[in-house]
Amino acid sequence: MKSLIPTSVEVYHDSLCRKIWREDDKWHVIFRADGWEQHITARYLVGADGANSMVRRHLYPDHQIRKYVAIQQWFAEKHPVPFLLLHL
Repeated sequence: MKSLIPTSVEVYHDSLCRKIWREDDKWHVIFRADGWEQHITARYLVGADGANSMVRRHLYPDHQIRKYVAIQQWFAEKHPVPFLLLHL
């Protein structure tokens, strides 16, 4: 998917979003990247910031996201080859 992003688009990785607001037809974002804070403006805002998305919380403050619980149990395997081999 990243290969589809045009070279004219700036992408910031490993950054921390501090504040988002909309003013007229522009989005304003204050974020921290590479140890310093930056302020950018853009026509479009794409939130790819995971489960605790600040972008989602800002755009939909009253929307509660679903929560999931996963329970796992592990068992020690004593066989030297711990999978099934079928010879047909």
